[in-house]
Order: sequence, then C-alpha cells, then structure tokens
Amino acid sequence: MFSTIKKIQTHIACVQQALRVCVDELMNRAFVHDASKLQEDELTGFARFEDMPEGLEYGSEEYQAAMAKVMADNNFFQLHSQRNDHHPEYWDTIETDVGMMGLFSILEMVCDWAGAHLTYGNKGGWQESVEINIKKHPFNTSQKWVIYQMSHFLSRKIPELRDVDY
Repeated sequence: MFSTIKKIQTHIACVQQALRVCVDELMNRAFVHDASKLQEDELTGFARFEDMPEGLEYGSEEYQAAMAKVMADNNFFQLHSQRNDHHPEYWDTIETDVGMMGLFSILEMVCDWAGAHLTYGNKGGWQESVEINIKKHPFNTSQKWVIYQMSHFLSRKIPELRDVDY
C-alpha cells in the first residue's frame, strides 16, 4: 500500500510541476505582451489610431476604410507582427505557415483579440469579432478548435464578452 501512495504522490507532484511550467509560460507572455508597441518605431504608428472614429463595427466597410487610412504608408504593424508571435502575420513571415502557430501563441492571440474588443469600443458582439478574425487567416482545424474553446472560456469568465449564452 505504501508504494501505491508514493507513486500517487509522485504523479501528483509531476502534474503540478508540468502545470506550473505552463502557468509560467503564460505569465511570461502576460508580462511582455505588446511591450514592443512602446518602441518608437511602433509607437508613432499606433498613435495614429487616435484619429480613428470610435464605435465602428469591427470588420465593416467603414472600419476597414478607417484602418486603411491609419495603416497607409506606415509599416508599424508589420514591425509589431514580426516581433510578436501571437500575431498570425508573424508566422506568415517567419514560417510561411500560420499552421505552425502553437498553443501558447494562440491563447495569447485570443486574449489579445478580447483586449482589443474591450478596449477600442468596437460595435458588434464578441463571437462575431472572433469569426471575423478567424476568417482573416488560414488557421487549421485544430487551431480553430482552440480559438473557439478559448473565446467561449473568456466569454464565460468576462461578463463584457458575454454575447452568447453557454
């Protein structure tokens, strides 16, 4: 009986260690998330978003036109994407395949989408926003599953994202 208890305790300790490693990765990502936006070459570009009209419906023609105006003749978003692997564009540049984007990058990406949805006052629902973002990139089936799982999880935990009952 003692050896069984010892094995169970060892198993529990190993699982706890593995989960702490995952938590550490997420905490590291949380700590450095979008820090590159504060570098001068990105900051000046992102400052242009101050000129965007508020309350535009994400993905609408008006939103796309305003975004095109902000992005015109400025490579700040390309720089930002190349420096941050939670952007699908990073994988288009580095690996030429967004399908190589891993779990932790996807989790941070969905959290980034939620942050943008909550911060910039876009009209439209959270799940609609997720669908628009998914359609922008050739995510594979497994990645889409993770994105949906994470977006549903966040909508259950963050009331402002709750536009669908689960």
